[in-house]
Amino acid sequence: MATASMGAFVSFGDLVSVPEGVAVTAASGLKAVGDDGQYVSAKMGTVKVEENKLMIEGPTAPFVPPSAGDVVYARVARITKQKAECVIVADHAGRPNNCGYRGHIRVQDVRYYDIDAVAIEECFRPGDLIKCKVLSIGDSRSYLLTTSGTDASLGVVMATSLNGHPLVPVSWCMMKCSVTGELEKRKVARPVWLPEEAQA
Repeated sequence: MATASMGAFVSFGDLVSVPEGVAVTAASGLKAVGDDGQYVSAKMGTVKVEENKLMIEGPTAPFVPPSAGDVVYARVARITKQKAECVIVADHAGRPNNCGYRGHIRVQDVRYYDIDAVAIEECFRPGDLIKCKVLSIGDSRSYLLTTSGTDASLGVVMATSLNGHPLVPVSWCMMKCSVTGELEKRKVARPVWLPEEAQA
């Protein structure tokens, strides 16, 4: 299982190696998964240690309004049977969105195959953080988003279980509660450290 170390640039949900003796605080930009000392990045940026505390230093450049084809990160605000309504939280480089841009993923834009069988509630839940692409621009602050296509890295990158604990991916369509082990369905973004047999 590959983990990022000091000086590495990490994205949402990437495993981060914490050196022995280095503290992880609430301000570190990390989220614990399970009881075995594993952490994933809760933001995009560079892994650093300052004053013996690990931190993820995010980009300082301003958010760039996305164009069609750009990757963005969005948090699900609400779901219906037809779509997932989202707030765009960062652009492809992790620069935070402070401009109120929103978007939505229609049921036909979740995946490119077996579209008639897609159920939004089995793919996304409110609070999920999704890596997605911009299909088109609606009005000046609203975007049509997609997790469909051959890019397996699109989908849910971070999520919380119904029990309130972090979920970890176990396959392209399933995540597991890091505390209880219970499974929940999601349209999962394939992390680089997921075993190949689970990525199909």
